Amino acid sequence: MSDLVQIPTGVSQVTDADEEVFLLYTRLAATPPTEMMAGLGYVDSRSPVLNVKVELKLPTSQGNRKKISKNTEPRKRDMTVEVELAQDPTSLRSRKGDTGSVLWRVSIAFAELILQEHYDAPSNPLFNNHTLSRAHVLELGSGTGLLSILFSPLVRRYTVTDIPELMPLIKKNISMNIPSTSTSNIVAQDLDWITLQSTPPALRAKAFLFEVVDLLLVVDCVYHPSLVSPLVDTIRYLTTPGKTTVVVVIELRAEDVVREFLEAWLQNDPRWQIWSVGEQKLSSAYALWMGQLQEEM
Repeated sequence: MSDLVQIPTGVSQVTDADEEVFLLYTRLAATPPTEMMAGLGYVDSRSPVLNVKVELKLPTSQGNRKKISKNTEPRKRDMTVEVELAQDPTSLRSRKGDTGSVLWRVSIAFAELILQEHYDAPSNPLFNNHTLSRAHVLELGSGTGLLSILFSPLVRRYTVTDIPELMPLIKKNISMNIPSTSTSNIVAQDLDWITLQSTPPALRAKAFLFEVVDLLLVVDCVYHPSLVSPLVDTIRYLTTPGKTTVVVVIELRAEDVVREFLEAWLQNDPRWQIWSVGEQKLSSAYALWMGQLQEEM
């Protein structure tokens, strides 16, 4: 792995999709209902505007954190990060295949994890804060654009992508939350995975031009079997061997689709190395994988 990420100790490398799916869904089935997160899925599919609150709790033990520098002091109280987010409930119901026009809870869970680790600097964070601050992050299937708003202050450049139909909603939410007087480091660019896959490889570099990606975020994009192949091809296209780290986060829904995605990812290129990190970082309702494509020897 690059110095951008740190694989937690004790996590396993994914080499067999069947085994990984078995472990994930066994863990999910063994979780008592009282410990399951309430209200999985979308946050509110009817409201045109949401007030999203990301709660950052104080660490239970200050011994589990490390000081970034002699000038860094532990937080004294809990923090709440708020974002006003527009949705398009009408498109969710009327536009076939459009699930990105409303906010899904997995995005909030992932945001809480990353922001909590960023501000509290535990001993085993997923990302190195210093390296992250110099990174170009590209997000696939960004939907409402929530993560770009929350994460862009942490990085050098944030490219937010989705199908062309969702670009107006993403740009609206960015403008609602990023002051017009500030210089935003967010770039919104449409990217349709199916179009990319159908474009001949010789023409892709011209049709889909992006700065080299340090961190590729794929959050809640695995839900329909017809999109698995285009998604995996898009991940591979945007990955620079030995440089790009891919982070995939999903809510565990249809078991067969999750298996199909993992099989396609593993078979895409034998150089992929993928780690299952979710058990140490998120609720059992979610899976989190970190992957990198090794350079050819």
